[in-house]
Amino acid sequence: MSTPAAKATGPAAAKPRLADQAYERLVELVVSGLPAGSRLSETELATTLGMSKTPVREALLRLESEGLVSPIPHVGYLIPHLSYLELREALEVREAVEGYLAMLATDRIGDAELTELRETFDETAARLGDDPAADIEAMKRVNDLLHGTILRAANNAKMEQILATVRNQVNRGINELIGKDERRYRLSFDEHVTILEALESRDPAQAERAMRTHVESVNIHILRRFR
Repeated sequence: MSTPAAKATGPAAAKPRLADQAYERLVELVVSGLPAGSRLSETELATTLGMSKTPVREALLRLESEGLVSPIPHVGYLIPHLSYLELREALEVREAVEGYLAMLATDRIGDAELTELRETFDETAARLGDDPAADIEAMKRVNDLLHGTILRAANNAKMEQILATVRNQVNRGINELIGKDERRYRLSFDEHVTILEALESRDPAQAERAMRTHVESVNIHILRRFR
């Protein structure tokens, strides 16, 4: 359901910059940790993260550019309440981009990746039971696996960059407005199975339709709850 983070490769992946580390940890706080209205102190964050202020400041500026934090002169930053317009626009971008990526991935994904996805989905489906919290976490993992595999298989850096500009806004909306809704996660799981079937059939048009249908379904659910 959530949009996956791109995985770095090569030497940079082994030792990310401190500012990148600070950014990733602050994203966790802002997207799924602290509530809207929370204030962030650069000094306190630097102490919490065990870093100097410089990488934390750089990370905060990056979050500000994404609309995830707002500056408060002489105080620090504030986590703003979700904006309906910004969230709607981010969701619309995600629908268009992920649909196209699914279409591209259909011809580029390897048989081994498809086999891994099928086995993981079947194993997850077999384990779903009477523990809603555990079931949601299992479905989150396999759903993120599918989105991440499609992203890598599509192998389009420009599209990936576009998706990255809205990823955190979308994930914040999912966390705040869907939360622990097991029925929504089960519906998403079924929609992901349909996407996987299209990939297995090597049907680009069907893969794009299935992905857009899934993302549109999530979008409608989120925006209805926003109101």
